[in-house]
Amino acid sequence: MATQHSVSIAGIIFLLSSAVLFLLAPLAMPSDYSWISNSISESGAQGLTGAWVTRLGFLTFGLGVILVALTRWDAWRTSAGLLLFGFGFLMLTVAAFSTRQWNADSSFNELESNLHSVSASVMGFFYGVGVLLVILFEKQASRAVKMLGWAAVVTSIAMPILVGVIPEFGGVFQRIMFAIAIAWFVVQGRISQTKIHADR
Repeated sequence: MATQHSVSIAGIIFLLSSAVLFLLAPLAMPSDYSWISNSISESGAQGLTGAWVTRLGFLTFGLGVILVALTRWDAWRTSAGLLLFGFGFLMLTVAAFSTRQWNADSSFNELESNLHSVSASVMGFFYGVGVLLVILFEKQASRAVKMLGWAAVVTSIAMPILVGVIPEFGGVFQRIMFAIAIAWFVVQGRISQTKIHADR
């Protein structure tokens, strides 16, 4: 129990750290980067001096998700657990492989950029379906937790669409989706801690 409690705390710390890093990342970007229109991935793009901030954010996000998944596996059941663990693992892949810069004239490794894009797309699917399954499995969850879960599912579908329809606000839409995702995993980590205390 003590080990599981420590894993849960570590997961929450990693998740909160990722939120701080994503907030700080635009400050390390060139002046033509806009957090309103440019994506989070673009702040970690190839060839940028300050890209390490976002990449570290992806890394801590992925580790946080994996640790929370390990403590919530029984409640999430195997199907949701695998999907959300996969989401965390793919977040690590997104950290390892970076997209191209928003500047069309910049040089980039096309294979690395494609690996980033594919990983991000599959990651989004795993996240949306995984959270949906958790909502369906956890009958005893509070109303607030269920509402946050539905917000996570809806934004996982709606925000990518809005990015395509209104690209000038693409950065805002993606950051809303990430904020809700981080909040959902933090809440799941807190639920894990509550259950551990209750079982003692």
